[in-house]
Amino acid sequence: MKKIMKRILPNVIINILKKIRSKMTFTSITLIKNYIYDFRRYRKYSGTLNILNDQKKNDAYIIYIYHAIEKGMSLPEPRIGFGKDKVKLLINLIERTLAIFGPNETTEVAVNTLFTYYHFNLEHGLDNPELLKKLNEFKHSYHHHFTDDGGTLITGREEINKKAKLDTFGSFLESRYSIRNFAKGTIDIDLIKKAVKMARKTPSVCNRQGSRVHVYSDNQTKQAVLNCQNGNRGFGNTADKVLLITEDLSIFHGVIERNQAYIDGGLFSMTLVYALHSLGIGTCCLNCSIDKEMDINLRRVTGIDATETPIMMIVIGWIPESLKVTQSHRKPVEEILFIH
Repeated sequence: MKKIMKRILPNVIINILKKIRSKMTFTSITLIKNYIYDFRRYRKYSGTLNILNDQKKNDAYIIYIYHAIEKGMSLPEPRIGFGKDKVKLLINLIERTLAIFGPNETTEVAVNTLFTYYHFNLEHGLDNPELLKKLNEFKHSYHHHFTDDGGTLITGREEINKKAKLDTFGSFLESRYSIRNFAKGTIDIDLIKKAVKMARKTPSVCNRQGSRVHVYSDNQTKQAVLNCQNGNRGFGNTADKVLLITEDLSIFHGVIERNQAYIDGGLFSMTLVYALHSLGIGTCCLNCSIDKEMDINLRRVTGIDATETPIMMIVIGWIPESLKVTQSHRKPVEEILFIH
């Protein structure tokens, strides 16, 4: 290999490569090797490529599309006839999936969501007979009924808080929804402190506790922070506060902990969400899966320390008396639990 490189590369390039290599420590080289390994695995196994040829990837993409429609219907003021391109795409995905893989729970939830979408528009004076015809065709093609889930349901503050205070942990978990329509009112900082105090019990690697919570309250800063995240349009501005969860990279060591920030930060974020829920505060999680440019902009807007890596934003506010929330169908236990 070295002989081939000497023949095809100019001496100037070879000398530059030698200098770079001489300055790289063993740890740096190991890090690069591991990130290349992660890249190859992600490219091969993630849903980024070859989505339509793999049923798991295909179903995940359908869920991604139908949940976008669910979210649209749960906004404070949904636009009549919204999401036409997503509806068209979802119909095409359902047709293709039925033809190649056959019907399953995912396709039925997608169809149910589109039925809810149709009736939402019809209630506001917009009929779409072609969509209804297509949905009825989908329904008639099913020989097995999977689920009635899909779309939105109506709930409210009293019902959610009542369920959240039930004795069993399962009932508490079932009572939480992502809130995308907040009531007016200010969340006292002392309540947030109380929730963070509870979230401190979250497990972390070797109990290093690298989680940080940044709270943004004034409208201008909130909007600047939300502009660095692409999933809050139509409801983020109704939240009373925006929380930014980060992890301090300085507490992690070596190659094997290169992704630990996301593990610890994810665990902490979930605990914090449930802690806030226990206090009657509505929440919606906003992922911080952002690119380099967005990361730089978020750091400029928030002024977080260079050692911190963004994990998640959580918009919070009071729960209205009545609101629509997404049903967000859950997979059966059999698809999640494997006994070995």
